[in-house]
Amino acid sequence: MRWTDLQANANQCLLYGRQALESSPHYTNYKSFEKRTGNFLVSLDSQVVFLGESNNVRKRVKRLLKETSPNNTGEGLSNKEAGMRVQVAYNDLGRKELEELKSLDTKNVQVTEQEMSKWEILQADSLALLTQAHQNMKSMRPCEWTMRQADSVAGVYIIFQGNQPIYIDHAANLLTALNDHSNNTSQSTFRQMIARNELGFTLKTQTTETSPYGLYLDRAEEYAVNHYLMDCLVVTMPVTFGRLELAEAMVNYYAPMFNVKSRKIT
Repeated sequence: MRWTDLQANANQCLLYGRQALESSPHYTNYKSFEKRTGNFLVSLDSQVVFLGESNNVRKRVKRLLKETSPNNTGEGLSNKEAGMRVQVAYNDLGRKELEELKSLDTKNVQVTEQEMSKWEILQADSLALLTQAHQNMKSMRPCEWTMRQADSVAGVYIIFQGNQPIYIDHAANLLTALNDHSNNTSQSTFRQMIARNELGFTLKTQTTETSPYGLYLDRAEEYAVNHYLMDCLVVTMPVTFGRLELAEAMVNYYAPMFNVKSRKIT
């Protein structure tokens, strides 16, 4: 399978992934899981209550088991005491999209063993697929920040200064993400790091109904950040499957100055 074929058949691939997750064994002990990337499905009283992804399934499930849920008397019980059960599928590609597939009803969908094997083949080919995607992005010509164009779709973007990548990320909505980087400091880690690390500004805290812990700059400082962005270039690429892993791979490859050095366990 090629990267372009994967993007065109993303929904079918995600169906196989969801089936792999739902058909996996149920466990109540975090020690049953490996320290690997993957998706997990949480059930309480036989009802699915949460679908998530993690870059360390074992640590994430351990944290979930320690969290509390109210019982019938209003008192708190640990999730383990409340009967939480966890299913896991270890995935190297498509974790974010599978996590977002919360509304998919697969109870009446029959997937054959041959089709299920396609999910395993896809995961085995993840490195080659990501290499293809990286090459696709490298072949794209960056555009000036003021001339940037992006659709309201999921994808990955690279921000440059000259030929040097300085920030790489993925987004569920490329247009919203780039607009936030342009004018919404409270929602843009990238703007905040420019302000602190490059321009030496101190971010202020404001409390509003929509942003109880919002960070902001004064007008002159916002203008200075905007001026910094005028010298930046950007490349965007829509990605329907594998945007998290592609962004992570390119961050590891380029080590951009404004990306966090290492991702926390989530």
